[in-house]
Amino acid sequence: MLHPFKAPPENRTLFGIGLSVLLIAFIFSYAHLLKLFQTGPLTIDTFDVVFRVVIWVFLGGIYLCTVKIEKQPFLLWNEERYSVDFYILSIIVLFGLSTIMAGIIGILFNNSNLYNFHHKMVLIDHLSKPVKFLGVVTAAFCEEFIFRGYLIPRLRMFFKDRWLPIIFSALLFSLGHVGYQTMFYILYTLAFGILTGYHYDKYHNLKVLIIFHFLLDYCGLILIK
Repeated sequence: MLHPFKAPPENRTLFGIGLSVLLIAFIFSYAHLLKLFQTGPLTIDTFDVVFRVVIWVFLGGIYLCTVKIEKQPFLLWNEERYSVDFYILSIIVLFGLSTIMAGIIGILFNNSNLYNFHHKMVLIDHLSKPVKFLGVVTAAFCEEFIFRGYLIPRLRMFFKDRWLPIIFSALLFSLGHVGYQTMFYILYTLAFGILTGYHYDKYHNLKVLIIFHFLLDYCGLILIK
């Protein structure tokens, strides 16, 4: 049997990719677990904090896979440096494009039930603002590091086509929202994943995506109910 630490680089990355898929299943179960603990010994806020901590643990586990098993940097692509103007312009453009994508999805499915409010979102709305803020930080940092920074370069080892890794990582990102979001938002997160994935593939800069993701979620989850 081939020892995992001596396997080709492509095979060794399967450990981290497997952890990423497990994270999807864990995030998918969020609303179900939240509803379960609603009448349990933990408050909703306490449960959500524990949930976010586990996501950070997943990120740490994937990082350890890169160090101990893959024996290569977490970010295979060197982080490119840009001026402040690049960050400002990129965030403005990303906000604009994400708004346009939301509008197109809304027009295409205007007469469908995509906008039906998911009853499990009511529980999330009951979280305190500090806990929501922790969720926004966790989503922006962990999701961008895992789904864009970690997955896309490694999927390029298996798919030589430029778009397949971007689309595949976006699909995984979107699947994590299936358990507690409307169909509109699920399609939107798919489009969001493709947009941010393309940006990372083109510019090799994760920091701008973390900032953009944070601002978008902060506006949607805290400023606007």
